[in-house]
Amino acid sequence: MKRLFLLLAMVSMAVPALRADPVALFYLTSNPDSIRSFMAHSTQIDLLVPTWYQVDENGLVTGAPDSTVLKKADDDKVPLMPILAMFNKKGFHALSMNPTAQDVMNEAISANASCMVTLAFNSISRILTGSTVTGLPRW
Repeated sequence: MKRLFLLLAMVSMAVPALRADPVALFYLTSNPDSIRSFMAHSTQIDLLVPTWYQVDENGLVTGAPDSTVLKKADDDKVPLMPILAMFNKKGFHALSMNPTAQDVMNEAISANASCMVTLAFNSISRILTGSTVTGLPRW
């Protein structure tokens, strides 16, 4: 009987978490159609995940935020979570098998992490206070 009561208590505590509202995540690529879609539907998006930063098979990290998208996200208070992307399957395999290239990529991410941290901080700050930090570095 105690086990049944314990099981029911655990299930009743988990039910509210299962009822959480869904989050509308938008995966933004550099494709003009993707940018137009974000601009048209930004008020319906809960989290913007831009692929502004890319890595190649040699570990070279490139990219920078799109200022138009940043302004629209800021105006509509859409939080950002930029990610590092690679759209080349063969390149991904080459990178995953090359420890030297992985080290190059990791060093670039570590050296320029302030850009992604600044974007994330700005998203949180914008939601809580309405103000942001300026000066985003380019890779």
